[in-house]
Amino acid sequence: MATWEELSRDSLLAAQELFRRLRCRSSVSRAYYAAYSAVTAALTKRGIPQRYDRENPPHEAVPRMIRKNLGDLDKERRRKLSQSISVLLKLRIDADYYPGHTIDESVARHGVRMAYSVLNILGVDR
Repeated sequence: MATWEELSRDSLLAAQELFRRLRCRSSVSRAYYAAYSAVTAALTKRGIPQRYDRENPPHEAVPRMIRKNLGDLDKERRRKLSQSISVLLKLRIDADYYPGHTIDESVARHGVRMAYSVLNILGVDR
C-alpha cells in the first residue's frame, strides 16, 4: 500500500521524465498530482479529517485547507503553497481538458518547478 508521500515522489519523477520527453501536457498533470499528494500527506500527518468516502481532499478545497490547517508553517509558506497548488490545478485542468490551450515547454517547466517547491516546503524527500 502506497503512502501520499510515495505518490508525490512518484508523480514528480514522472513529471520530470515526461518533461524531458517534451510530453508537456502529461508533465503538467503529474506535476500537479505531485504537489496535491504532498499537501494531502501533510494534512493527513496533522490529523486533518478527509471526506468520509475518500482518503483525500476535494481538489478545489486544497488551497483553503492549506491556509486553515497548516498553521505550523509560517504565513508566507502557507501563502506560497496555496498559490502554487491553485496555479498547478489550473494548469492541469487546461492540460487535461482544454486542447486549445497552449501547454508548451515553458509551461511544463514552470509546473515542474512549482511542484518541486511544494515538496520542498513540506519536507517531502525526493
